[in-house]
Amino acid sequence: YANEEQGVFGGKAYGEAHPEAINTHVLAAESDLGAGRIWRFQTRFADHALPLADQIMTVLAPLGIERGDNEAFGGADISPLRNAGVPVVGLNQDATHYFDIHHTENDTIEQVNAEDLDQNVAAYVAVTWLAADYNGYFGDPDQTAAQ
Repeated sequence: YANEEQGVFGGKAYGEAHPEAINTHVLAAESDLGAGRIWRFQTRFADHALPLADQIMTVLAPLGIERGDNEAFGGADISPLRNAGVPVVGLNQDATHYFDIHHTENDTIEQVNAEDLDQNVAAYVAVTWLAADYNGYFGDPDQTAAQ
């Protein structure tokens, strides 16, 4: 699915191979910026779903995460989904030290701060759980990949 570095070929191929599945996606998210703490939660939801984004924020706030806007990019690998109308969220990580070791011989699991990783996991679990429990659609029901 991935392959951002060579042209997002994986994401594009997925969208082309499974156009009917695009409409079954609840939302999309991508974590591809190291292991720094998540500091902001962004969405790209239809207006009717923004109250759920506020509910999600009540769960994320104790993790030190602030509310962002409703213009989430989502990430390069999931951009074909976003472009097809799939709602996306951005759990934006602190990348201050990302390029200190990124793609170097020191880019190992031992460099990951366990507390930061726990915070990332907690944030993704919370968003996933609340999204799965939501009885509705985050996007514009009139905008689907099939149209």
